[in-house]
Amino acid sequence: MQTDVPKQLLATEKILLKTNLPKSKALQIDKILLTFIFNYYNLDPLWHSEEADNRILLIEPCLFADYPASEKCIDFMLALGKNIPNLQLYVGTFQSLYQLD
Repeated sequence: MQTDVPKQLLATEKILLKTNLPKSKALQIDKILLTFIFNYYNLDPLWHSEEADNRILLIEPCLFADYPASEKCIDFMLALGKNIPNLQLYVGTFQSLYQLD
């Protein structure tokens, strides 16, 4: 079954969406403690909440390049992060976070 699409609807344009990510600050990591990595999809304030360890919100630019998010979504993520005590923000790749000294 073939449907006739009006010619006005055939032309398409590529939409380039960009996510404005926050700036990260220098991390303060206690190497004696464990480090828990949170991300856009995991911001559970109860995850290992009984432990006093390093907590980092990892924001990977490549994820948001592939799957853009609105400013409201980023603001919501950051607001949820305030429920996690001592959560530090890091914008970069997991590999670059791992290589920090």
